[in-house]
Amino acid sequence: MPSSPSTRRLIPTWLIITTAVFVIVALFFFASGGLSLLRLFSVTETKTTHTTSEQGQVVSKEKEKATTQRRLTFWDALGLVFVPVAGGVIITIVSHIYNRKQREREEAVQSLRAQDAALQQYLDQMSDLLVNRGLRPEPADSEPKGLQKYRDRVNDLLVNLNLRSEPADSEPNVYVRNLAQARTIAVLLGLDSEHKKRPLKLVYELGLIEKDNRPLELKNAGLDGANLSEITLRAAYLRGVDLRLSDLKGADLEGSNLNLADLRGSDLKRANLRDVDLTKANLLPYDAQDPERLSVHNLKKTNNLSKESVGSARHSKLTITNLRGATLTGARLHETLLGSADLTNADLTGANLTGSVLTDAVLTDAVLNKAEGVTWEQLSACESLVGATMPNGQKYEDWLKTKGREENSGPS
Repeated sequence: MPSSPSTRRLIPTWLIITTAVFVIVALFFFASGGLSLLRLFSVTETKTTHTTSEQGQVVSKEKEKATTQRRLTFWDALGLVFVPVAGGVIITIVSHIYNRKQREREEAVQSLRAQDAALQQYLDQMSDLLVNRGLRPEPADSEPKGLQKYRDRVNDLLVNLNLRSEPADSEPNVYVRNLAQARTIAVLLGLDSEHKKRPLKLVYELGLIEKDNRPLELKNAGLDGANLSEITLRAAYLRGVDLRLSDLKGADLEGSNLNLADLRGSDLKRANLRDVDLTKANLLPYDAQDPERLSVHNLKKTNNLSKESVGSARHSKLTITNLRGATLTGARLHETLLGSADLTNADLTGANLTGSVLTDAVLTDAVLNKAEGVTWEQLSACESLVGATMPNGQKYEDWLKTKGREENSGPS
């Protein structure tokens, strides 16, 4: 993609060199001139011999003059060289810094233009698929032979793309949807974290990722690190999606399918996760230095998810998954990995936690009222349950007493 011409001016290299040389020469002559004045500076002493004549008058017979000059010292010579060179170096450094800042600004502008151009191209491609290729066909009864016209358009697409590999009576819509899926994944992989929200929102609004409407698969869409704060994706199909380190603060994901999603280190503070399916999702901490450290594949390979391993992850200052104040009412958390997650003030009313991992998780002031599948083993592995509302409606401290345990015998 050709880049737009720069709108910012850089200081030419020849001008920097010329200016630096001029400054060096000027300062050199200025310094040498100063030293010449010092050498001209002298101290003169006069000695007079007095004699007395026969008449008693004093007569000056002789005058002697002595002149001393100041000699050039080592520091004078150093100043003669250092001052001009230092001036030239300063000019060069300042010019270099200015040019570097200008280039950085220009690169940022060019990157932004490239992102906008990629998004515009994607929008054009999706418009073509929707309007001309029948990605969203008209209802069969909207006009005579509406469905047949839709099939004819898809057949034309198959011929043009040489995709006629399936039997003629197979469902043609799959090819168009696969093409839309490929283009969506490609554009998401090429966009930065600030631009990923727009195409994701587009396919959602078009109904292409509705969980009950044969949705597009976005598990390879590269949404890790994306800024998706306050996005609304209700009842969306996000199964297996990579959302590591993503910003989902205040997002509305009610009723969405996040089965097997990778949410390690993501920020879900105050997000609406009501009735969300997080079955087997990974919400463990994220290690930027060792990304696969707590991945599902690595955990299956090493079979290492002990309290010590997850607890050490928290104390190693890894990025903890933030669920503070999140709404998880009625959420399905079957075998969900919530180790070390921060669930402070989270609402888990009626959530199903069967088989979920709460090792070293923080549930301070969390609400577990009517939560299902919760066992003492799960709760005892938590780092904190202080002030939490237990499944039977009791506060954690009172619940401990009814269990006949001391307050300090369980998780703190």
